[in-house]
Amino acid sequence: MLYAYGANDNGQLGNGNSGYSKHTSVVVNANM
Repeated sequence: MLYAYGANDNGQLGNGNSGYSKHTSVVVNANM
């Protein structure tokens, strides 16, 4: 499974459900 993370306007990390940042989003492998 893959989880997508992005920084929100507050500079915090949020999951895909929180939405993606307009700057950069990162996809990480859950197995890592």
